[in-house]
Order: sequence, then structure tokens, then C-alpha cells
Amino acid sequence: MAAPAHMPGEDVWQLFDLGAGLSPADLSTHLSKVTKLCKAWFSADGVSLFVRLEDSDAFVLAAQSGADRELPGASSFRLGEGIAGTVARSGEPLILNGPVDHPQVGRSGGPPIGSSIVAPLTATDGETVGVLNMTRNLGTPRFQEEDARTATALSRHLGFALANARLVARLHASAERERAMAAQTNLILNSLHVGVLVVDAVGRIEQANGEASRFLRQSDSDIVGESWLKIVGRLPKTLGRALKTAHDSALRGITQRHDLPKVAGRYLTAYTTPVPRGGVLLVIEDHTEQLETERELQRSRRMAEIGQMTAALAHEIRNPLTSIRGAAQMIAADNSLEGAKKWASVVEEEALALNSLCDQFLEIARPLSLHTDDVNLNALLETLASRTRLEASENVSIEFRPLAGKPIIKADGPKLVQALRNLIRNAIEAMPDGGELSLGLRRSKGFVRILVKDTGIGMTDEQVAKLFTAFFTTKPKGTGLGLCNARRVVEAHGGAIHVKSRVGRGSTFEIRMPLEASA
Repeated sequence: MAAPAHMPGEDVWQLFDLGAGLSPADLSTHLSKVTKLCKAWFSADGVSLFVRLEDSDAFVLAAQSGADRELPGASSFRLGEGIAGTVARSGEPLILNGPVDHPQVGRSGGPPIGSSIVAPLTATDGETVGVLNMTRNLGTPRFQEEDARTATALSRHLGFALANARLVARLHASAERERAMAAQTNLILNSLHVGVLVVDAVGRIEQANGEASRFLRQSDSDIVGESWLKIVGRLPKTLGRALKTAHDSALRGITQRHDLPKVAGRYLTAYTTPVPRGGVLLVIEDHTEQLETERELQRSRRMAEIGQMTAALAHEIRNPLTSIRGAAQMIAADNSLEGAKKWASVVEEEALALNSLCDQFLEIARPLSLHTDDVNLNALLETLASRTRLEASENVSIEFRPLAGKPIIKADGPKLVQALRNLIRNAIEAMPDGGELSLGLRRSKGFVRILVKDTGIGMTDEQVAKLFTAFFTTKPKGTGLGLCNARRVVEAHGGAIHVKSRVGRGSTFEIRMPLEASA
């Protein structure tokens, strides 16, 4: 039986044009049009098109036309399974002539199939991404080799188009995920109360949140894409220079904190970090409220300390006053000049003790004024160690190991020496039978630690908890003001002091001071 006439030649190109137009958004519509055009062009009674699920060896029915519309919508097969699966695995088309009864080729009900073409849809890498199945009913002309060749060319074109559509879909999905992540990142950045900006390798601002614009005094304008040097050039000179220095240090691979000049009553700090591709991440923080809160807490604590010291001072004054009163009574009862002189000396001694006590109290009660300059801690501790060796007994060994380089801090040298001498004096007095006193320096991120360690009698946890309280002392003749004053000096410098101690094992005092620079 002769084959029916094909459609005009220009209509076959509709198939190829349609295949080239496949897009992720309307893939199902395009595939339905493909099956309809295939039915007309190949004079088929039924056409079905299966597509391969991504990252799977399963194929599912995607479109059908003509008699094949009777195929169940859930029709599917796996690679290598049945006729269609075998064609998908081999990548070669197959003509079947004669009655066909197979789930992937045949159909339930309707006229029996007399001939069919099963052609794989292959991508450029040779992977089968789909299978095209066309059937003619029994009693109609069979498919010929020419039909198979045309179907093969078409299926390859469709395979390429389908693979391309999936690639576009993946790209769209990836771009959408990136947009969602960027939106989420911007939302997070703009909810922060710190300024965050990234300057790329060529000096352009790649990313910035609203707080960064505010800190850089750009109102709400979008500074992304602007020149970093142009932005800092608009700032007050001292602030602009400080930010440029911070940025340049990160370009040299240094992660660092930079305290910026005070601007409009605000205290700003910049944290700079180099990024892998050559840019710089800057985080700018306004810690004015934090500083004010800390100062308020310090004022509250000072008031509490003064209240405690006042009560302790009243107690300390009572003993000398008792002695003075007793001496005055003895002078009144003793009529001799010698007796009067003797008791007068007692009055003078106790009065001097009271005067010294009042001086120490006033020293702690009045605000601490610092006159800071660059202080080399290696030189300062070496001098203290040398002086202590002259003053300490022979059974106390004193060791100091300097830190590499020159650990420089901004400090009031005389007051820091006074605080350290208090710690050293306490350490020596804690070793009445001799021992070892070690002075050391350690460098931490942004800080330097000063260590004063002894091998003395140590202290209990209860004693350590009260150690920096005014008038608390573990020594019979101590005033209890030395360590209290040492803590005031350290904290006035922005530092902190801590102590670890074990009874019978000794104590270690640690002072943490901000590190201004090192060489």
C-alpha cells in the first residue's frame, strides 16, 4: 500500500522552528504542538513524546496526539526497560512493522497498531533526554526508512532543544536563587545596626547597607558603584584619613580594629578584613551608647564603692580616735611634764595615721586624671624588675622575659608603674619564706597582657572575690587600698585586671591593656 502524501516541504520546518523555540515557561505547550505537527507530517495516527526526568533514568509521558491520546497520563518507563527503554539506551531509532502490543508503543483499546517508529531524543553530549513514538494503525501504509531518517533528524533537533531548554531552566533557577539570596542578604545587612560595605580590588564600593551610607554621611543615597577614594574624600579630613588607613591595612592582608576620630559627638570603630579576591570588607560600628552605658555603670559602681569606703573609713578612724581620747585622758590625769610629752607623742602618731588614711581615701574618691603617652612595656617592666631585685630579700628570685618587638601602649606611665608596684609588693609579701616572682608579657588580638605571678601562700576563693574591695586586706598592717587603686588605674586606661589563685600554690595577676601599636 502506498504511503499517503506528506505535507508541503515548508511545513516540516515548522517542526524544526518549533523545536528551536522550546522554553522552560511553556515547555508543555510546545511539546503538544510538536506531537500534532509530527502526526500531520508523518501521517501518523498517534504520536506520544516521553521526556527523561532530570538526574534519573525514568521517562514520563509529556505530550500525546491522535490515537495516542488514549495512553494513560501516568505512562512511564525506565532506561533499558521495554522497547522504548531499549531505544533510549541504544540511542538508535527503531521501526516496528506488524501488530505491536507493548506499554510504551501500543495502546489499550482503539484500532490495532500496524507500524511504529521509536526515535530517541539525544542531546549534543549523546545523552538520551526523551523518546518520540509515532504509530500508524493496522491497514494503513507502514513507515519506511526515509520516515525513520527524517524522524531521527527531527528527534536529534528536539533533543538538543529540550536539553537547551532544561539548561536555560537551570540557569533561570540558579539566577532566581541568587536573587533571593541577594535579597535576603540585603535584608539582613540593612537590619544590622552596624555599617557594612565591601570595596572591590579596583577601589569601587561593591556592596553597602544603609548604616554604611549614614556613617559615610551620604544620607540615603546608593553608594554602590561609587569610588571609595571619592567617598572618603568628602568626609572630614581626620575621619577620611583614618578610614583610608584602615582600608589600606586590609589591602596588605591585615585584619585589624581601628578607633576612628570622634565625629559629631559619636565614637566610631572600623573593623577591616581582606577578602579573597583582593577587596576589603569594612564594618563600622557606633559604640557611643555602649560607652555611655559603661561609664554610667562605672559611675554607679564608684558611688557604691565610695559608700563602702565611707563605712570602712568610719570603722578605721574609730581605733585612732580611741587612742587619742585615751591619751588625752592620761594627760589630764598626769600632772607631770614627762607624762604629758609621752601621751602627746601618742596623739601625734595617731593623728598622722588618720591623716594618711584620709589622703588614701581622697586619692580613691577623686576622679582619676590620666596624662597618656607612648609607653614601651618591655622597658617599663625591665626597670621595675631591676628595682625590685634591689628591694627584695635574697630568697626571692625575680624573672622577666620581654616580648618580641616593642609592645607600645598609650598610658599614663607613672600611674601604671604605681599600679604594678602594688601588685609586685603584694606578691613579695605573699612569699615570706622566699619564692619566685615572674613578670611577663603576652600579646593577644588587640590587647597586651601583663602577668605578675608568685609562688606564695595563695588565697581562697572568698578572698579573691573581695580582693579589689576598698579596705579589704589579708595582711595584718595592710590598708586594703592598694589593689583597689590599681584596678582604678587599669580600668581608666580601658583595660581590665583579673587574678587566679590557689592556696599554697601562689597567685597570678593579669592586666589586659589595649595595644596601640607594635613594632
